[in-house]
Amino acid sequence: MSHRFIIGAAIGIAVALPFMASAARAQSSTEPTAATLDPIVVTAARGPQRLADLTADVTVIGRDEIARAGVQSLAELLQRQPGIQISMNGGAGSTSAVFLRGLNGNQTLVLIDGMRVGSATAGATTLEAIPLDLIDHIEILRGPASSLYGADAVGGVIQVFTRRGEGAPAWNGNASYGTYGTSQATAGLAGSSGAWRYAIQGGYQGSRGFNAIGNPADSSYNPDRDGYDRANASANLSYRFNDEHEMAAQYYYSRLSNRFDATANFDDKTVTTVESAALTSTDRLASYWVSRLSLGQGSDDSVSQSGYGNSGFRTRQNQLTWQNDFTLPIGALSLAYVGLDERINTDQAFPVTSRRTNSFAGVYQLRVDPHTLQANVRYDDSSQYGGRTTGALGYAYAIGDGWRALFNAGSAFKAPTFNDLYYPGFANPTLSPETARSADVALEYTGMSLVARATAYRSEVKNLIVFQCDAEFNCAPDNVA
Repeated sequence: MSHRFIIGAAIGIAVALPFMASAARAQSSTEPTAATLDPIVVTAARGPQRLADLTADVTVIGRDEIARAGVQSLAELLQRQPGIQISMNGGAGSTSAVFLRGLNGNQTLVLIDGMRVGSATAGATTLEAIPLDLIDHIEILRGPASSLYGADAVGGVIQVFTRRGEGAPAWNGNASYGTYGTSQATAGLAGSSGAWRYAIQGGYQGSRGFNAIGNPADSSYNPDRDGYDRANASANLSYRFNDEHEMAAQYYYSRLSNRFDATANFDDKTVTTVESAALTSTDRLASYWVSRLSLGQGSDDSVSQSGYGNSGFRTRQNQLTWQNDFTLPIGALSLAYVGLDERINTDQAFPVTSRRTNSFAGVYQLRVDPHTLQANVRYDDSSQYGGRTTGALGYAYAIGDGWRALFNAGSAFKAPTFNDLYYPGFANPTLSPETARSADVALEYTGMSLVARATAYRSEVKNLIVFQCDAEFNCAPDNVA
């Protein structure tokens, strides 16, 4: 059995200055509101919680912060957050990866409105296909989260929420143009009317770019421009029948064409289309019982076009979630069933093209001042790699005067990708999932306009999947140190 250890520390500080108040919320004072520093988040417990009540290490990036950041991509925005590093293979539109708490880019789970949209062959989400214009806010959960979301949430979870409607109908839009033929335009409408809430947003970003390889002696040299084009749209619609019942539908679409140099005299490019759609019913069945049933699909369709021919990989993830939240005499309990059906379609001759995972999860929360406790447990049963049980425990103690001490520990796992298991000539069908254990301690301060947190953590990963070659250049992934 092999091991990988990661030990680190992170310090995060959030300051709410008077000008940070949202322009959409008129205030009678320039003082920051409680909502500025204490928003409601859902990622850390699969349900709404105040940020100040969490035991986990969570950051929320709001719409105003995104607008002020002045960045062009989601990866650039994320790299400003504590404990996150990114890699980019070029400028905007190029392949990007996020490394959360020092772990690999494919060990962080990315969700869009609760839906998995990553590639089951590559094992990662196409971050460059998620435009900032469609995003309402982002929640970053650091630490092992397989006990909440199953496979791949080893370093944590990044959940993107698209725009929602509320209040009087309001239009938004902007456009810009710059060097290298770089252009951007977006427009949308959001609001509510009676029992209806709605939001629709669409946009385009692109650039003619410049030549990616400038050396004519390079075998991949091509004097063409290597830019990108990205078109995107999102829509959310909900109807509240009464205080106990609500139906909601959401749709997300992004198509990215990114050009690169690989062969002479050919316009090499990769075209990636990411989509998600879901229908959700939320029903209060009793004063102590809320049921939420969601059915949806996430997809990643990527085709590389080069002088060597086309290579396409398509992933479809059908997802069914039934979660029941109970208010108990002491604390709260959430029980969930998650069914995930992954199917791939590729130009390669994969012997297996689908897998099914049935999961059962429980989350218990208790808050009795000055104590806060959260315990998670989940069992995932996969038709491909068998059963895995993961758990997590979080505890926070309010010392007083805005100070809290926190402790978290948990386990996680990452499933082998279809490429790891079945890619012709470069696969290993005997791979085991990576497993991980992690623990952290933190000290947190919350004041009138300041949140500061210092965290020390340690992660241990076993059976890390690494692609390697022997002396005769026979290459395949393996579980190694």
